[in-house]
Amino acid sequence: MKFILSRNEDYKTHTRKWIVGYAALFWFVTRIIVSILMVACVAIYGRFGIEPGELTAFGGDPTVTVASRGLLGALLMVGIIAPVFEELLFRFGLSFKRFSVAVSCACVALFPAFSHSKTAGIAMWLICIGIAIAIFCAIYFLTTNQFWSKKKACWQIPAIWITTIAFGMAHLMAFSVLSWTLLPYALVTCLAPFFAGCSCAYLRVNIGFGWGLAMHIFNNLPGIALMLFS
Repeated sequence: MKFILSRNEDYKTHTRKWIVGYAALFWFVTRIIVSILMVACVAIYGRFGIEPGELTAFGGDPTVTVASRGLLGALLMVGIIAPVFEELLFRFGLSFKRFSVAVSCACVALFPAFSHSKTAGIAMWLICIGIAIAIFCAIYFLTTNQFWSKKKACWQIPAIWITTIAFGMAHLMAFSVLSWTLLPYALVTCLAPFFAGCSCAYLRVNIGFGWGLAMHIFNNLPGIALMLFS
């Protein structure tokens, strides 16, 4: 059986309802697996007298996000801004259409300013936006849909894997402190966004960008609930 990231043609043999159910089941099962791994990881650290959660803060933790941005800012970031930007960056281009590829590649240039949005100054944003516009124009005006259509057959699955792994690894930047000692803890923590990204990518390539975005927002709902009720 193929792993979910290699199932880019399920839309040809399965209904939309089946595809959504498969993505949801994968998300649910992997979330349980990650929870078990996290408990085991913290227990191993505890055997050596280390509390990894006290040595670093993970930006994906709702309490950390609220403390740094305030409740309204945290809700907007986690519920809308981050899902939209990250889906445009990591998965919009997976359709291998000229416009979508141009947008995704342009978002790469915006990522440094976006990931440091609290500290990025106007100059940094202007530089990133300028580079993003240049990248978008180069791809949109110098390539064709036919060019990307030919690349899709050979490169779509590798692109799905690369962007999903990159999505998970990008969350390493959300740790306030990261050292070799804390790296195993950080990697286990990043398994959650990696597996969530698998479900988002699967939905995106099989039934559309909006479905992948909806899965991303759904994945963030527990964090949003903790922000509201903590």
